[in-house]
Amino acid sequence: MFKRPEDYRISLDGGSPRPEDLALLDRLRGEHHADLSRPRRVRLIMRFPSEALAFEAGRLLHSARFEIAGLPPSDAEERWGVRAIGEAQVDHVNVADFRARFEAIARSYGGELDRWEAAAAP
Repeated sequence: MFKRPEDYRISLDGGSPRPEDLALLDRLRGEHHADLSRPRRVRLIMRFPSEALAFEAGRLLHSARFEIAGLPPSDAEERWGVRAIGEAQVDHVNVADFRARFEAIARSYGGELDRWEAAAAP
C-alpha cells in the first residue's frame, strides 16, 4: 500500500512553461525585485479524491522536508487538499520541471496540483 521512493520515476522534462507560471515569476521579479536565483518559500496546494490519498501524498512531501497541512473539503463537491510549504529555487529556466515534479507526485495518488505560490523574499 505504501509507496517506496524507488516507485517514483519522475521525469524532469516538464516541457514548455505555462503562461501562469511565467506570469507569477515575472511579477516576483518585476514588482518585488525578487532574485529568482535564490531559494525561497514555496506553497503548493494539491487536491485528492480521498483523505487517505491526501494523507499518503502528504507523507511523501513531508519526507522531502515540506511542512504539511491537510485541507478537508468545504463542501461535498470539493476534494481533500494538502498544503505543502518548503524551500525551492524556481526561475524561468526550471519552472516547467518544478511544476512537472509536483504534478507527477499528485497524479501518483490520483490527485492534481491545484496551484503553487512563491514568496518574494528568500
